[in-house]
Amino acid sequence: MEFTHSTIGTVGRAERSQLEQQQPETPPSQPQQEQQPLEQQPMRVADLRSLVELGCVEDSITLGGLTFSMRTMSDDEREVLFQKLSDEQMKGAADTFVELRRMVVAVAVIAVNGRSMESMSDGPGNALDRKVAIVRAMQSHVVDKLYDFYNGLLKRSTQGIEPEQAKN
Repeated sequence: MEFTHSTIGTVGRAERSQLEQQQPETPPSQPQQEQQPLEQQPMRVADLRSLVELGCVEDSITLGGLTFSMRTMSDDEREVLFQKLSDEQMKGAADTFVELRRMVVAVAVIAVNGRSMESMSDGPGNALDRKVAIVRAMQSHVVDKLYDFYNGLLKRSTQGIEPEQAKN
């Protein structure tokens, strides 16, 4: 099963309710069985989706008539980004910072005017390399605006996922 990221918020409420409706329920005519302890119950698809998408925020920004759809990145995407940075053995701190910004934007932009970044280039290298090449060709002030917008998404993604106080 492929997991997609929802729009603004923790999990797409419509997607969650649709998945929960697909879960088999005990018909009202049958007696309810005794509930198993929560930790012994199998994880439902909706629960797993909630876990994977917790804190994910997706939004769009329009610059110069182009709409950039962006989302916060997963921990796996962040690991790939940092691995790629370390593999390139950057020359200096300034170069590393500039390349990091490019890579963040390349990972965060999922589509431009509804077309995926991956489909915009069929050049050499893997998908990340091709996306970074596209970002590298953009004007620096556009990359700056996209990076700033991504930072705003990160700030929004942390709202609402603070640890809850235990109720006694």
